[in-house]
Amino acid sequence: MEKVNYKYEQLQNAYGRLAEALSLDFPTPATKADSVIQRFEFTTELFWKFLKALLDFKGVIVNASPVDVIRAAKAAGLLAADDKWITLVHDRNITSHTYDDAQAMAIYEKIKDLYANMFKQFIESYERASR
Repeated sequence: MEKVNYKYEQLQNAYGRLAEALSLDFPTPATKADSVIQRFEFTTELFWKFLKALLDFKGVIVNASPVDVIRAAKAAGLLAADDKWITLVHDRNITSHTYDDAQAMAIYEKIKDLYANMFKQFIESYERASR
């Protein structure tokens, strides 16, 4: 459980930094988008690694790919059964492996309007369930 707790603390910190980036003013919209996207990448990475550690702790063996971990977490009832988490992981992959200004701004809007709130809701839900 120590590994799960450590991974969870990392996730909380990363989400906090993402929320901070979303709330700050930056010199230009592009600078803000770049900062938010970078923090989104970190948060997504730590999110799926936390889920993998939690699934391992529960005895669920999963391949190491983020999508496989998300699917296993959905099957275990840790995540909503919709495909928003899979789309989030795909968008993270786009931001990490290619850079196109229009795509980056579209993903920034998703982070701002949807993904940051998904992380927040997950963290709040996990907190309630852990008490």
